[in-house]
Amino acid sequence: TKDDFYLSDALLARICDYAKGKGLLGDDGIEVDQVFYDCLYIKFKEDERPAIGERISFARALEDIISQCGDWYQVESDGKVEVRKGRPQRIVVAEDRQGGHNLTNIRNLEHFAIEPEAFAKQCQKKFSTSCTVVPLPGKNEKGMEVVIQGSVVSEVVQYLRKDFS
Repeated sequence: TKDDFYLSDALLARICDYAKGKGLLGDDGIEVDQVFYDCLYIKFKEDERPAIGERISFARALEDIISQCGDWYQVESDGKVEVRKGRPQRIVVAEDRQGGHNLTNIRNLEHFAIEPEAFAKQCQKKFSTSCTVVPLPGKNEKGMEVVIQGSVVSEVVQYLRKDFS
């Protein structure tokens, strides 16, 4: 169904099952039939499509199908697995200078199921400094940013790698 998720090896197994059932499976690849062609190559440019009856390699079949699929990732937190659409954004840890103070900014924690408010409280205790949570700047930005007073970039990176990976 459209709500099922497949890893690439399971996807290739499904392709091979279809091809085997239709007698299209060979040692060197899969023969493209009308159904395979119509389902898979409809969005491809004319010169990128294989001909019906042409044999394509398993690698190409898998690559072509994956190019039609959307990106998803899963995050596991407290024993709970959450599946999310798109690609995960990187956690950004950067140093800034404002009003004569060094600040450490941390963004995109939500993409990895880390609550910014809870993370700020932990950092406040761990680094003995002031922490605030503010919305990301910009009209179209969603999410929160943790701002730590002081230059603790390397310490935050080590903390994230050690306790949250």
